Amino acid sequence: NYQRAQLSSDNIGDFASVNNLIRRKYKGGHVIRLGGELNIKPVMIRAGYIMQGSPFGDNFSGSFVRHTFSAGIGIRTKSRWYLDFVLAKSVSTEDYFLFTTLTTKAQLNLGSTMFGATVGIKF
Repeated sequence: NYQRAQLSSDNIGDFASVNNLIRRKYKGGHVIRLGGELNIKPVMIRAGYIMQGSPFGDNFSGSFVRHTFSAGIGIRTKSRWYLDFVLAKSVSTEDYFLFTTLTTKAQLNLGSTMFGATVGIKF
């Protein structure tokens, strides 16, 4: 819940206005996850999807909602070794205001691609 975030200091008044702004501006966040795995021994194929809702109230629509799609493959040997690979693509949009006094905004389309690999041994 983003609304419960707080800044603190030894001087209690340092962040009072900022903490009030956080309580007014932010809402609870929600996440939906969906995934599956197909086990074709010794290979495992995986796919997944995550939707991270906006902290500003419109949980699953509009700006600040992030969608992540992932796919992976894993290999399990007859011994104790395993090898996993994953590829994930995240996309989102954000509203950007050049100055806080302007109402004109630019919509940023953001994306990132991540690759991961794991080698391990079960013991």
